Amino acid sequence: MDRETSITDKFKCLGKACPDTCCKGWQILVDDKTNEAAKSVKGLCGLILRHNIKKYPERVIRMKKGVCPFLRDGLCSHEIDGNLSLQPLVCRVFPRRVMWFGGELEETLELACPECARLFLTYGAELVPAKHEIVPHSQKKYDEEEIFIHLYAVRDFLAGCTRMSDSDTLSLINKTMGWAHRAHFLILTDRMQEIEYDMGSTADVPAFEKNDLITHSVINHIVLDIIDEGRYRYENEKLSRLISLYKKHLMNASDEEFKAYLRAAENSLSSACPGLKNKYNEYFSYALIRLLPFMSENYLLLDTVIFGAVYTLLLMSFDAALVLEGEKMDISMQSLYMAAFEKRVWHNAGISAELSDFVRNLAGKACNNYSDMLFS
Repeated sequence: MDRETSITDKFKCLGKACPDTCCKGWQILVDDKTNEAAKSVKGLCGLILRHNIKKYPERVIRMKKGVCPFLRDGLCSHEIDGNLSLQPLVCRVFPRRVMWFGGELEETLELACPECARLFLTYGAELVPAKHEIVPHSQKKYDEEEIFIHLYAVRDFLAGCTRMSDSDTLSLINKTMGWAHRAHFLILTDRMQEIEYDMGSTADVPAFEKNDLITHSVINHIVLDIIDEGRYRYENEKLSRLISLYKKHLMNASDEEFKAYLRAAENSLSSACPGLKNKYNEYFSYALIRLLPFMSENYLLLDTVIFGAVYTLLLMSFDAALVLEGEKMDISMQSLYMAAFEKRVWHNAGISAELSDFVRNLAGKACNNYSDMLFS
């Protein structure tokens, strides 16, 4: 059964009215088919097209001060002129992302789009049966069907538990990582049939409840040493503001103050989104929905859950800084900052690579510290 997010049918591109166009602020990959179409265009138009495609190291659009050269009056000139064959595939499908997960298709929406972020903050998002035909733009097959069935069950269990949880987000993240820690070992030791689909079954495992893995110092390191570099943020004014406010209000906070600020932001901003039970629990759930399909490539469940937790805590931290600054944070403003965060942190290849290495080290630390206790 193919699935899509519960807000997919509500999405409609705002076009010129979009407050943050998807035609600027990141690299735009050029697929082989689009590149071949550009090669076939004759005359001056063809020269301009090919000049604006470069190899770096993958084939991308040559941006002009962070803006696509084909942006015209708030829209893509290829779309305006009816030349969709010259529009890169990533542009044609954004903000939708279609993936094969086993033998089924899933279509999710990227929150780097301000309208998708607004819909998410208004209604939340979960996977539901698809109401329309989903057309895949890539295909991946999984040979070990039995393993895949277990991974699929793990993903649905975690997404459902986190979305519907009554716990505050900090407690939920620690509890989820505790569950994932045990399941991680069972997956790697080919004991997936022993996984208990009950988050309460980890109540006797205090590893993450008493010893936070993602501490204030960890978030400080990620914000200051990984994200806060000019080459990552100069194209995004809102991300620059988020980093500046983080430094002003949270960088030098004590561990207890940091947690208190995050919980205060959680309470105030979740109440500003009446359609959501808890903004950050929902975001953590949606992060896992988007991230866990990649678990089927290496079966590293704990790494994937930590990745989702890091993204969630970063969003909470930036939101807390905005609240402390006294920013008016209605759904419209929250959606703009969420989209800016997703565009320049979630979808930045450089940041993602550095975060991936850092998360792998965190997961290794967790496994080394707690494996004896979990399986004694």
